[in-house]
Formats: sequence, structure tokens, C-alpha cells
Amino acid sequence: MKIARIMNISNMFMFCFIAVFCLIMHQLYAAVHDYMEMENKKYTSLELAAELRNSSRLLTENFRLYIMTEDPEYERKYWKIVEERSGITPRSHDKKVAPGETVKLNDLLQENIFFHDHIPTIKKANMLSDDLIHFEASTMNMVTGSIHAEPDIIKAKELAYSAYYISKTHEIMNLLDIFYDDINDTSKIITEKFKTKISNYLVMSVIIFIMFAVITLLLRIYTYIYIYSPINRITQFANTIVNGNTTQRIKTNVNNEIGKLCFTLNLMLDKLQDEILTSGTDPLTHLCNRRFFEKKLDELKMLTQYRSQALSILILDIDFFKRVNDRFGHLCGDDVLRCFAENMRKCCRKEDIVARLGGEEFAILLPMPASEAAILAERIRDTMEKAGILPDGTSVTCSIGITQYAPGEKTEEFLERADQALYRAKEEGRNRVRILEKASFSAHGSGVNDGEDGMSDIPDAGGAAEGTSVPRRGASS
Repeated sequence: MKIARIMNISNMFMFCFIAVFCLIMHQLYAAVHDYMEMENKKYTSLELAAELRNSSRLLTENFRLYIMTEDPEYERKYWKIVEERSGITPRSHDKKVAPGETVKLNDLLQENIFFHDHIPTIKKANMLSDDLIHFEASTMNMVTGSIHAEPDIIKAKELAYSAYYISKTHEIMNLLDIFYDDINDTSKIITEKFKTKISNYLVMSVIIFIMFAVITLLLRIYTYIYIYSPINRITQFANTIVNGNTTQRIKTNVNNEIGKLCFTLNLMLDKLQDEILTSGTDPLTHLCNRRFFEKKLDELKMLTQYRSQALSILILDIDFFKRVNDRFGHLCGDDVLRCFAENMRKCCRKEDIVARLGGEEFAILLPMPASEAAILAERIRDTMEKAGILPDGTSVTCSIGITQYAPGEKTEEFLERADQALYRAKEEGRNRVRILEKASFSAHGSGVNDGEDGMSDIPDAGGAAEGTSVPRRGASS
């Protein structure tokens, strides 16, 4: 699946989840807001009902006290309560209306009723209370008398404690009790509905969040496996190319833009490898490769015959290189090859042909006699012995075979003689330089003599390791 498609799908999921989550949060907020409004309305209704109950009680108390004592102060208090309830004077200490505003208690009850089913109950209680006020007012008039009637205090006291008056006050209180109970019962039912609704929204939001987290995790795993990890591998692969290794190829099993990039990189490396081979450069050590070496050998052979000058060859082989790979790994082996190549370049002149023939075998073409070439060979051998290039601080050594070109001989004979010189250096214990002349090589066929008739020993700087029989070029060493 292409990365662009994955990104589009992930963006779509992200948008959908955010939209659904926001919708659920909006519904949750609306449910909580409605619940809070319901609670506020409930408490307002209860407060107003309590005010109606309390004012009815105070009216009864002041009414009876006035009848019994005839104190006008109780009459004043009585009518003050009546005027506040009727909206004639402003309500005192009331946050439901603006300061100084007049409003009927009955109107407040109608506006702030908790539930419409409760309107008949509170309306009946309010009407009974108003009727009782008329009864109380006419009874209080009996205390002072009027134009049409004389004062009748005894009659007023009888009415203040009459069965009719007591039944009406009890009926008002009973209606208010019913109103309280209805509000509490309705409130419980509505509260349970709101709690269930809010709980459902919370569960849905948690489920959406978990789904979002799981899908996000799966997308991260996918991007790590199919995007980040391949990119890291490509980065490491690019570093190996920078270090000169163009023989490796990157493998990938992803079928997306990353896979196409890997395929393109491999194609690029194939072309680069072809160009390197064509240019004659070894990709690991940046020395000449075997093709370029053989080409230059043919050119120098012709130049030697034309100018009558000497031409020598050094065949170099790193001792026990397989042990280095086995112990420290192939990456360390590559580092050893690069270090060996660098040391050879430092010891040689610019015009000398330094090449890597393959594996751990190298060659140097020198326009000089073998005796002079041996001095350079010993310098290279001594440098490597003292270099200490392995991870544990130890050194690798090399064996070097030298021979000088004889005019007119075939290239195969020339290289075979150099191989025999290298074979003798390894057979005698490695870490040494040996020269093989053509006369000695021809006299003994393709064999090697025991140190006379043309085989020259170059003194080495310190005991070579004891060696066993060593195979010829191309075999493992």
C-alpha cells in the first residue's frame, strides 16, 4: 500500500474520530448544562414554595396576635407581608428580581415552576391562601369595628380559632407538602435519566478514545515497519556506499514508495558498479582493479621492450586474513583491506601501479629492478607489522613475492613466477619478502628451489610466525 494512501486514510480516521468525539463532548456538555438548569429550577421552586409556606405561617401568627392583643404593630406586620406577596411593595432580600422591583409571589411561582404538572397544586395553595387573607382581613375589622357594625372582639377571637380557619390553614400546608413531595419525586426520576444519559456519553467518549488510541498505535506500528525502519536501513546502506562498498544491495519487502526507492538505489548501484569496473577502480579500497592492472601490465611490457628498462611486480597477500574475518567480522576485514591499501599507497610513488587483484591479494607494478623493488616491499611489510590496526591493538602481517619481467616472456609466465615467490614467502613462515628470478624458475619448471639459484631472501625485522603449507593464489589463506 502506498504511503500517500496510508496518510490519506489516517487523516480521514483522524478527522472522523475528532468529529465524533467533539459531537459526543457537545452532547455531554448539553446534558450537564440541562441537568444544572433543572437543579437550579428545582431549588428555585422549593424556595418559592417555602416562602409561600413561611408567609402563610407568619400571616396566621400576626393575625391571631393582633386579635388577641389588639396591638397595631402586629396588624402592620401582617399587611406588610400581604403587600410583598401581592407585588404592591418591593420584595426584601430577594436575588430573583432586581432591587426595588415589585412582583407577585404567584407570578414568580408560575415562571419558575419546576414541572408543569405541579402548577395546579401550587396554584390551588396560592388561591386558598388569598381566600384566607380576605377572611383574616374581615375578622381583623371586627376588632376596630366599622360604619355598619360595632366592634366585636369576642366574635373575632372565635373566628381566629374556628374549625373553618384551622382546616383552611392545614389544607394550604398539606398542598405545599404535596408540592414538595412531587418535586422531589420528579427530581429523582429526571436526575436518574440525566445520570444515565451522561454516563452513556462518557462511555461512548471512552470507547472512541480507546479506538482512536488503538488505531493510532496500529498506524505507528505500520509506519515504523514500512516507513521508519526501511528509511533507517537505507541510511545505513548509504553509509556503506560512502565508505566505498558498492557491491552490496539493499533488500526490501515493502511495496510502496520506499520499496521503489530501494529498487532505484539498487539500479543506481548496478550502473555505478559498471562504471567503476569500466574506470578500473576497486570500490572497496579505491585502488586499481584487476582489469585495469592487466591492461597497464600489457602497456608496461611493451614500454619495457621499447625503452629497455626494468619492470618488477610485487604480489602481496595479508597473512591469516580468514582468521581476522572469523574473529572480528567482515566489516573489520573490510577496514583491514582499506588500511592495507592506504599504507601501500603511502609507501609507493604516484606513478606506481597499485592494484587489488581480489580478496586479500594485491599487486604493485614498478619500473625498476627486483632488487630495488625489494626495498619498497620490505618497507610495506615493516609498516604493516607495526601498524596495530586490529580492534585489540594487534597488527596484521603480509607476505610478498617479487619477480622481474624478462623481455619477450608471456604474461602468464611472469605472473606465475610472482605467485611462486609469494608461495615461498608463505611456506617459510609468512611476514617476509621473497624474490624469484626467471633463471631459477625455468631451471626447476614450475617448482621452487630451496633457497639457491635465484631465490633471494630479504632479511625481515622480526620472526615470522611458524607456517604450514600455503596454497597458491586464488585459494584461501
